[in-house]
Amino acid sequence: MNNKNKWQLCVAPMLGITDVHYRFFLRLLSKNTRLYTEMLHVNAVLNTNKIIKDFDFCPSQHPVALQLGGNNASMMYKAAKIIEKIGFDEINLNCGCPSYKVQHGLFGAILMKHTSVITDCIKSMMDAVNYIPITIKHRIGLDHNYSYDYLCDFVGKIYDTGCRIFIVHARNAILDKMSPKENRKIPPLNYCFVYKLKRDFPNATIVLNGGLNNVEQSILELSKLDGIMLGRAVVNNPRIISNIAKYIWEEDKLKSDIEVIQIMTEYMKREYYKTYNIKPIAKVLSKFISGIPGSKIWRKNLTNCSSHDYMVALDSWNELFEINKFIH
Repeated sequence: MNNKNKWQLCVAPMLGITDVHYRFFLRLLSKNTRLYTEMLHVNAVLNTNKIIKDFDFCPSQHPVALQLGGNNASMMYKAAKIIEKIGFDEINLNCGCPSYKVQHGLFGAILMKHTSVITDCIKSMMDAVNYIPITIKHRIGLDHNYSYDYLCDFVGKIYDTGCRIFIVHARNAILDKMSPKENRKIPPLNYCFVYKLKRDFPNATIVLNGGLNNVEQSILELSKLDGIMLGRAVVNNPRIISNIAKYIWEEDKLKSDIEVIQIMTEYMKREYYKTYNIKPIAKVLSKFISGIPGSKIWRKNLTNCSSHDYMVALDSWNELFEINKFIH
């Protein structure tokens, strides 16, 4: 495996999930995995107060990429300058989201119908930045066009701009009749198309996204491609990241469950004094602590308490650990 490849293991951008708090949590599970923000529209980036407020991060979250949505090359140029100045490690252009709202804004997956718009945006962003890569996340096709020739032609045009990082969701995007959730499950996976892309574009970094649900499968695909990107599998089982990361990077040391929970508890206490609402952050831990003795009671404490009782609810975790003799 090429250890210089920075895209070997990535966590997908997920709306309503991969915010600053979730990325803080994931970084506790792996120090090398590449993290992505939720998609942000170019208009929001140009409102610099919003991007600094919503997407601020500490150095410990690197490497972290911002996923960008939009279709206006001049606006993308301005946004790219802001994003690089803030300190993100990559700008990823969203050409894979099939939601109706995104379609009506003429960005996301529907842009695959307008390749010249994509190439203009990518070239514009490349002109704007000095150090960070401009990458693309896209589908293998649109609607019921299951043609490798179409996909190869699409990637070829993007490749000609100088873009070398392609994150490929190995499903078509069905634009008219499926919700985003259905689009993640119903269109058939076609990994063979992604393998062919690597054959036809050997100097590109090809990252596979879609349908990766366990460690064994993920490691197998890593042997065939440059990288993998996982999404919902991480939400459902956060430890999958740790287990894949330790296979790729020997230095990616695992923190114990208790260490992760203690760090997150202290993190939530700090955040409480900023917002007085830690329920969104507590959700981050819900899958991680599932099955740990005392976790149900702790979740119930956090869910049912009023804002001024959050600190008491958080501290109850230490007591529950003592009761269950879980500290090790």
